[in-house]
Amino acid sequence: MHTVKHAAECGHPPSSNTGGKSPSGSTATHIDTLTFTLELWRLGDTPELLMHDDDAICRAVEDLFLNAFDMELGQATGRRFNGYNDSAPIRWAGHDEKTNGKCHAGHVAWGGNRTKFGMDTLCVHLTGQACESINLLNESSPHDLWAGLAEAIQLHAGKITRIDIAYDDLEGQHGGVGAAVGWYKAGGFCAGGRMPSVCQHGDWINGHSRTLEVGKRENGKLLRVYEKGHQLGAQDSHWVRYELELRSKDRVIPVSALLYRDEVLAGSYP
Repeated sequence: MHTVKHAAECGHPPSSNTGGKSPSGSTATHIDTLTFTLELWRLGDTPELLMHDDDAICRAVEDLFLNAFDMELGQATGRRFNGYNDSAPIRWAGHDEKTNGKCHAGHVAWGGNRTKFGMDTLCVHLTGQACESINLLNESSPHDLWAGLAEAIQLHAGKITRIDIAYDDLEGQHGGVGAAVGWYKAGGFCAGGRMPSVCQHGDWINGHSRTLEVGKRENGKLLRVYEKGHQLGAQDSHWVRYELELRSKDRVIPVSALLYRDEVLAGSYP
């Protein structure tokens, strides 16, 4: 099994998030998407939880993982999500879809998905929009909110199954997509001596709105380098986003990845 490197084992990044805003906090990197799972019984041992009561499950998840970010759960929908039989949407506390439209903060899902030992599990998925909200809250918080979530996940023996970590190079100081192509050709993304697959999207003839993808999502490790400013309609922008997507396929993603964001991104490739 591969393990994401810890801070002490990694270098520092060379000098994202599907949302449009760039981070302005003290850390160069930020969480863009997060999914974690845990055994359902670890939410608590009340009779309602043990009976898999939907409302009790939702309230427990709110208390343990969402309230700190001013988020809550809507009603259980009965819809499948990520292989689970039931789910509930994550939304901002007090959000009114009738006046403010739908929000896309994520889902909590449960039912029908068990460990190899027969234990029912639960999944919490935070979208890029939700993570951007947490990142903004984090800027004015005296404590790292991601550290609080990491502690809660660890306390309840949760496992991260997906994490996206992004870095925004607003001025293109590191050479952008063109430089990343050069790094690839020079073997800078090799792991274990094997060249990962590569894919290009966008207008490479005229040199705008380009995306370089290194690796494959189904293999559990994918890097996107893309011209974020162009994506948002500013064709003269130098803004480039480096976005690492890790999934727990043949690798363990430690909860500490939420804390050592710079080091995880930098340590993922030579």
